Amino acid sequence: MNFISKLFLLLVIIVAALGFYLYKGMYNIAATSPHNNLTEMMLHETMEMSVKNQANGIEAPDLSGEKMINDGFIQYDSMCAMCHGAPGLPESVLHQGLYPEPPELYEEDDEWSASELFWLTKNGIKMSGMPAYGPTHSDEEIWAIVAFLQVLPNLTESDYKEYMLKNINADDGHDHVHGTEIEKNMKKLLDNKSVKDKEIYTHEDGGEHEH
Repeated sequence: MNFISKLFLLLVIIVAALGFYLYKGMYNIAATSPHNNLTEMMLHETMEMSVKNQANGIEAPDLSGEKMINDGFIQYDSMCAMCHGAPGLPESVLHQGLYPEPPELYEEDDEWSASELFWLTKNGIKMSGMPAYGPTHSDEEIWAIVAFLQVLPNLTESDYKEYMLKNINADDGHDHVHGTEIEKNMKKLLDNKSVKDKEIYTHEDGGEHEH
């Protein structure tokens, strides 16, 4: 048997073994079982290069308008904050249960350009928990989200709270009101702050009091 034949046989054996492994359900797909480092690196690099390629040629409009940024806040607070977080909001149960873990967009000035953020928001990412908002939102609405994402990493907890107060019960023209969702997040923010502000002091006799 020559080298080429041996190599072909080896490839057949590898493919057959992989097929058996997958068909028998031996690969653990649970979100509680992370990928190994090699798989994670390959998937992340594939995703990153795909987004950059797909977003190539998309021209971003002017994203500096305060109204556009505010409109983006309304969308972000209602649809995105539960996974990607916001200044002062406690980490949601949904965020804790997702794998891969969604990036906390308020903490990092990500490497994505505005065009790439637009493509990501519009099209989502397969098998990641990131939905596509293109089927339900106009390009204008998605660009507004991108506009808010551009300023989000620079916002303090007070800044985010100010956006909340300004937009409670604000109608976005879709025959529904986002105020209810914003009010829920406002309560979470305030509850989280009150917990962080409380300090438990223990006396020598074992008693405790809060400040």
